Amino acid sequence: MKLFSIFLLTLSTFFCSVQAKEPSSDGKHYISWEDVAKNSKDLAEKLKDQGPFEGIVAVARGGYIPAVIVAHELNIKKIVSFSLYSYDDAKKKQGEFDVYSKFEDLEGRWLVIDELVDSGKTLAKIRESLPKSVFAVVYAKPAGTESTDFYAKAVPQDTWVVLPWEN
Repeated sequence: MKLFSIFLLTLSTFFCSVQAKEPSSDGKHYISWEDVAKNSKDLAEKLKDQGPFEGIVAVARGGYIPAVIVAHELNIKKIVSFSLYSYDDAKKKQGEFDVYSKFEDLEGRWLVIDELVDSGKTLAKIRESLPKSVFAVVYAKPAGTESTDFYAKAVPQDTWVVLPWEN
């Protein structure tokens, strides 16, 4: 786990120097590595008085890098991963959930981190298993804001957000 955290921190530090892409005319909002780092730190600032937490649950895959940044900012050592897939690749819309991780061993109050909340269905599904936990995302669309406790930045509902690791 420690090696994984070091890898993600190194990866995010390296790519934070990459320039942001120009805004797209195709309705997509391209987020730079620098913006992910800044907005993740802004999220950590909002969370600094919300602990203590047992650790962080990073929602796979988009939540990995924000989770590591928040963990460093809040000095949280324990990070676990949760895999939940809710997008239909062929149609690029939310479909049925496939849960690849179980929470039987997680008790107490965790900090759940994801990169984006869209409809809120993913976070609602996770909240069923971790009802005492705090949910935080870096980017929030209006339809999903009720499913998260904290977010760093609002984005329009009809915008497709493209994170730097998705390019």
